[in-house]
Amino acid sequence: MMAAAALLGAVLLGIRSSSVEGILTGDAGWELLVKSVPDETPRTCYKTPGLPSWLQGTYLVGGPAKFELAEYKFHGIFDGFGMMNRFEFEDQQVCYTSVWLDTNYLRVSEEKQCPVGILFEPTTPTQPMICSLEGGAPGGDNNWVNTILVGGEALLLSDTSTMLRMDLQTLDQPGKKKWSNDQPNGQPDWIMGDHKATSGSAHPVQRPGTNTWISIVVEAGLPMMEHSYVAFYTYEGDINGAQPRKKLGMSAPLEYPPFLHSFGVTPNYVVLPVTLGLGKNPKCKDNTVLCGIRPIWQGIHVIDSSGSVTVFDTEPFAHVHIINSFENATGVTLDLGAYRNGTDPFSESPALDIAKFLSKKDRDTENPTRSVVTRLHLHLSGPLQGKATFSDFHQIAGSTSDFFRINQRQIGLPYCFYYGTQWFHDGNTYANMAVVKHDVCTDTKTYWSSPNVYVGEPFMIPSPSGAEDDGVVVFVALDGQHGHSMYVTLDAKTMRELNGTRVDLPSHIPFTAHGDFFPRTGSEIFA
Repeated sequence: MMAAAALLGAVLLGIRSSSVEGILTGDAGWELLVKSVPDETPRTCYKTPGLPSWLQGTYLVGGPAKFELAEYKFHGIFDGFGMMNRFEFEDQQVCYTSVWLDTNYLRVSEEKQCPVGILFEPTTPTQPMICSLEGGAPGGDNNWVNTILVGGEALLLSDTSTMLRMDLQTLDQPGKKKWSNDQPNGQPDWIMGDHKATSGSAHPVQRPGTNTWISIVVEAGLPMMEHSYVAFYTYEGDINGAQPRKKLGMSAPLEYPPFLHSFGVTPNYVVLPVTLGLGKNPKCKDNTVLCGIRPIWQGIHVIDSSGSVTVFDTEPFAHVHIINSFENATGVTLDLGAYRNGTDPFSESPALDIAKFLSKKDRDTENPTRSVVTRLHLHLSGPLQGKATFSDFHQIAGSTSDFFRINQRQIGLPYCFYYGTQWFHDGNTYANMAVVKHDVCTDTKTYWSSPNVYVGEPFMIPSPSGAEDDGVVVFVALDGQHGHSMYVTLDAKTMRELNGTRVDLPSHIPFTAHGDFFPRTGSEIFA
C-alpha cells in the first residue's frame, strides 16, 4: 500500500519514471549519476540576481557522461566518455554550456565501434583484444578530471602526463599541449635511461606566491632491475606558447613504481606521499586500470629546494586527495584523507563500479572504502626530527569525505578551512550526501544538505576582501526527486544558500570530478 501511494504521488508530482525506483528505496534519482547524457547543451543564460557583483569569470567541471558505445556497456564509471560543463558568471547571471571532449579515445572508439585502450574495468560484452590494444597508455586522453589555466588557455588533466587544450570562450579543443623539450613519444627529454613515464597527477600545484606550476611524472624502472622515482617538474602559468617542462627534483629510489593522484607543495618543499603503487593486484584477473593500482606503502618523501630528500615512515595508509600542506616551526604539516587497514581506494567499489554504485545493498552495507581526515606532522628538526606523528580529526561516525577544496590563496600556506563532499552524512546511507565546511583550527563543521540531492565537489571562490572564508562555494548537484541537475551557490562563511542564485538545469549531469574557476581578465579575485 505504501509503495503504491509513493508511486501515485510520484505520478501526480510529475517526477520522471527513472526516479520512481529511487523514491521507493529512499535514494530518488541516484541512477542518473551514471546515466548517459543524450547530447551537448547549447549556451543558455539564467538570471541570478543574488550572485555577488564581484563574481565574474568561468567555472569548469567535467566528468564522464556516456557509459556505452554500440553494444558495449561500461562497468567502470571512470571509463565513460568525457564531457565538460561550463558556467559563466557575469552581470548577475549564469550561462551554462556543455560539450563533449574531443579526445582520441572517443574518436577512435566511435570509428572502431568499441571502447579502445586499457579501461578501468571490463565491458559487457568483453572488449575485443584489437580494441584493447588500440589507444596507447592506460587512461588515454579522456581528461575530464581536472583543469588548470596556462598561458590564457585551459589545460584538461588526468593522471597522465598528457594535457589537452581548451579555449575558455569557444570551448574549441585544438589538441594536446606540446612542450618545447618533448621527445617524439611525448615524454620529457630528461626521463632517465631506460625509465618510462608511466603516470602523472591530475593535481599540479602552484608554488605559493608565484605563477609556477609543479607537477609530477613517475619514472618507472625496468622491473626487478632498476629503481623507480617520482620526478617533479615546473612550467609557468603566464607563458602563452611553447615552453619546456623543467625537471626540479625527484623522490628517493623506490622499489615499486608508484601512483600519486595528488601531492603537496609549500614555499620550500615538495611533499610526496607514496601510498599507492603500480602492479597487478593478486585479487584481480583482468588487465585493467583498477587491477593495476594497489596500496603499496613506500613512505612520505619531503624534498627541499636543494634536492635533499627526507623519507618519513608511519602507520601505512593509502590516499587519493591532499587537502593542504604547509610549513611549521619544525617541518611540514600535511592534511589528507587517509584510507587505513589495507583499504584500497581504487578497488572495485561502489565509488567506481557502476553495478555496485546502483546496488543499495552494496553501497550502504558492503562498502568499506571510507577515509579519515588526518593531519601528519613531518618533523625535519627538533626533538622528533625524522619522525612523522599524526592525529585524526573528528567526523560523523560511519561517514567519509573527499573532494577537498580550500581558498586557493592558502594553498601551501597555513589555513583553517576546507570544503568537501561527504557521503554517509547520516552515518548509514551512502547516497545521504552533504557539503561540509571544516574549520581545522577548531575542529568544528558546518553542513549543507537536502533530501535526495546528490552534491558534487564544492569549489570555494574567495571575495576580494581577503578573509579566508569570505566568498562563495559553488557546485553542481543532482536533484534526484525531480530528475535534473542544478547549479548551487552558498555563502562560504555561513554555508547558507544565497537567495536568487540557484539554476535548475534542463537535464541531468552525471558524476562530476574537480571544478575550477578562472576569473575574468582584470578581476581582483586571487590577486
